[in-house]
Amino acid sequence: MARRGSLSRKTYFPKTGDILEDREDGIVYECARANNCVDEVSGLKVRYAMLLGRMNADLAEEYDMLNEDGEVMPLGYACHDLEPIALLDNIQVIIRNGKEYHLDPETGTWKEEASE
Repeated sequence: MARRGSLSRKTYFPKTGDILEDREDGIVYECARANNCVDEVSGLKVRYAMLLGRMNADLAEEYDMLNEDGEVMPLGYACHDLEPIALLDNIQVIIRNGKEYHLDPETGTWKEEASE
């Protein structure tokens, strides 16, 4: 049996191209850009990511996220690795490099789905 991968809540950080699914609220986030930078004053290295979220029209209307033409507006979310990423509390599925990782509520990690 092949070893299945997992993503830990403590160490996971979005990479460019990652898809994060909040299936309860119907929002899908895509990591548009992730990178590193160094703060010139402190010298501290910081990882950061920018995610773009999309939701269905019914949910967008409920949250007043429709533009004047009635189109769904995207959600922007930025994070860095100096504090926990609150958005992850609502993510049930992470897709990275074509592999799906589903949240295991008992362990708090996302475990790779077994391939058939």
